Amino acid sequence: MSEDEIDHNLYMENERREHTGEETFYTELSLRKKVIDTLKNGTLSCLPRDDGFADTTPALNLLTGTSFHDENLLCLKIHQKQNDFPTAEYVTKKMIDNANKDYPELFLHQDQNMNYVLINWQELNIQTNEWERRRAALFNVDQTTNPEKMKAWSEQIKQEKYQKRLDFMKEQYGPDYQPPKLEQKESGLIIDCSSTEPEKYLGQYFAAVFIEGKFKVTLEQATEFVQKLGKSLYKLEENGIPDPFKFSKICGKAKEYGKEIIFELKTIQKKESFEKNDTEFDIKNNLNVINAGGYNEYHIETAQKTGYVQGVCESVLAFNTDENRKIMSEAAMSLLSKKILSEMHVTKDMAQKFANPETYKALEQCVFAPKQEQQLEQTQSQARSF
Repeated sequence: MSEDEIDHNLYMENERREHTGEETFYTELSLRKKVIDTLKNGTLSCLPRDDGFADTTPALNLLTGTSFHDENLLCLKIHQKQNDFPTAEYVTKKMIDNANKDYPELFLHQDQNMNYVLINWQELNIQTNEWERRRAALFNVDQTTNPEKMKAWSEQIKQEKYQKRLDFMKEQYGPDYQPPKLEQKESGLIIDCSSTEPEKYLGQYFAAVFIEGKFKVTLEQATEFVQKLGKSLYKLEENGIPDPFKFSKICGKAKEYGKEIIFELKTIQKKESFEKNDTEFDIKNNLNVINAGGYNEYHIETAQKTGYVQGVCESVLAFNTDENRKIMSEAAMSLLSKKILSEMHVTKDMAQKFANPETYKALEQCVFAPKQEQQLEQTQSQARSF
C-alpha cells in the first residue's frame, strides 16, 4: 500500500470517528488517563513546584504568538513535561510543511508523526453568528529537525501578516493611522490559592496563566485538590460508569470562574486608572460649564449624557484588550462590542458626539472597522494557521 493510500485511509477513519463522535470519546478517555497519571506523579502543571508556585509559563501557538488556555493549556503542558521539551511552543504539520518550502532541511522527525496533541476550541462564525467547533493536532517545535529555523520562519510570517494588516488599515483611515498600543501587563502579580474545589482551583490557575502572573499553592492545598479531582473523575454516574467527559466539564466551569477572577483584577486596575482620569475629566468639563455662564438644564443634561456615553465607550475599549484577542477573533470581538453598545443604546453618532475624541478614535479603529476588515480578520482567525 502506498503512502498516499495510507494517508487516505487514515483521513477516512478520522472522518468516520469525527462524524460518529467516537474520536471525541477516545480523546476524552486518553485525556482523563493523562490527568490522573500526572496527578499521581505530581507533574500536572497546576500543582506547586518546590518553590510553592505552579508552572504558569504559557503554551504558545508559535505562528501567531497567542496563548492556549484552559483544557488545551493543560494538555500541552502535560505533553511538554512528558517529553522533556524546554518550551511549550507548538505548531501544526501544515506550518512545518510550509516552512519546509523555504527551509528544505526543516521537517518533522520521522519518529514523531504520532506524538501530537489534539486540541479543540469554539470559534464564532460572523456570517452565521454561530459558534463552530474547531480542532487541530499540534507538535512541539522541538519535534522538528531545526527548532530555531522553525521559530525564525514563524516570526517572518507574523511580521508579514502584521504589515499586511497595517497597510490595509492605512488604506481605510489614512497614512497617519497608528495601531492601538498594546496594554501593559502587571508583572509578578500573584494569585493565592483560596479554594481546593477542582473548578475553583483550576479557575485560579487558568487566570494566573492568562495574566502572566503566578499561582501560589501550599502542599496541603495541592493534596486536597488532587484527592478531590481524582474522586470527581472516577465518580460513578447513574449508568454505573464514570463520565468520560467529566474533566472537560470541570474545565468548562473553571474557565468561567477564571474569567470572574480576571474581571475582578481588571476592574480594580481600571478603577484606579479611571479615578485619576475621571477627576481630570470632571474638572475640565466643570470649567467649561462655568465659563459658559453657569449651570442650566441643558448643561446638566449634556454633562450627564457625555459622562454616560464616555463611560460606555471606555467599558467597550476595556473589553477590546490584547488578552481578550487571545481568546476570540478580532471580528468576534467587534461583533460583541457592537452588541454591548446597542444594548446600552449608544450609537456611533452618539459616541462621536459625546465621547472624548481620543476615545472615539480608538473605538472607531477596533469596533467600527469596515466589514471588509472583519471578513479579513475572520479568514485569518478561522485558519488560525492550523
